[in-house]
Amino acid sequence: MFEHGVERAGFLQVPLRPDLVYDFLRVEWRTIQHYGVEIDRLRYNGPALTPYRNRTSPYTGAQAGKWPLRVDDDIAHVYFQDPTDGSWHALVWEHADCLDGPFSREALTYARGLAAQTERFPDDLRAIAGLLKRWNAGLTRNPTERRMAVRASQYRSVLMEAADSPPPSPQEYVRQLPTMQTLASAGTLTTVGAGQPTTAGDDDDERDLAAEPDTNLPSGEELSDEEFYAQAMRAAR
Repeated sequence: MFEHGVERAGFLQVPLRPDLVYDFLRVEWRTIQHYGVEIDRLRYNGPALTPYRNRTSPYTGAQAGKWPLRVDDDIAHVYFQDPTDGSWHALVWEHADCLDGPFSREALTYARGLAAQTERFPDDLRAIAGLLKRWNAGLTRNPTERRMAVRASQYRSVLMEAADSPPPSPQEYVRQLPTMQTLASAGTLTTVGAGQPTTAGDDDDERDLAAEPDTNLPSGEELSDEEFYAQAMRAAR
C-alpha cells in the first residue's frame, strides 16, 4: 500500500522535528564571556547564556573549551542550543534594534569595505546606514551590489507580507504543499466541499466503479467485497 500511495500522490518528506533546520546552519565555536559571544566582530547575547558565562565547555578536540553556535545569514541573530535540555535559543546582536529588517553578512562585509575606503576606523552601524541609504536611493556600483540590494528588498517584502497576512487555514496550508500543487497543475486534483482536496478518478466513486467493469470476469459473475480488496492489495504490492 505504501508503494501504491507514493505512485499516486508522490513521496512527501516530513522533518523528524521542528528544529531540524538548525542542523543545516554554519557552526562557529566561541567562548561565552560575561557580555555574551562575539562572531564576525559582532556581539550577541541572550538569557540562555547566563548559566554558561565564563564556563569552559565539556567539548574536546580541536574546539576544546568552546561552545558551538549556529550562524544564519541574517546578522541580527545567532542560535545557541542549551546542552541541558537540547532547546534552541536566539541570541540577539547588541545593535539589532537599529535595523529595520534583515541584513546579510555578505552585505555587512561589503559595507565594511566601502567604509574602509573613507574611514580609518569604520563603525559597523555607520557603514550599514550608509549602504542602506545608497540602496534606498537606487545607487549600486556593480552587479554584485545590485544583487545584494535586490535580495534584501525581496526578503523585506516577504516579511512585511507575512506580517500583514493572517495565518492560513489548515485547508489552505495543505493546498500550499508542493505535492498538492503538483497534482493540481497536472489536472489530477479537484476540490470537494469546503477546501477538501481529492484526486480525480477515485476508485471508490460509485460512478467510476460503474463505468469501469471488470472485463476479466465471466459474463454474469461479480466479485465479492473480500475478493475485490484481495485483488487490490495484490496490485498494490
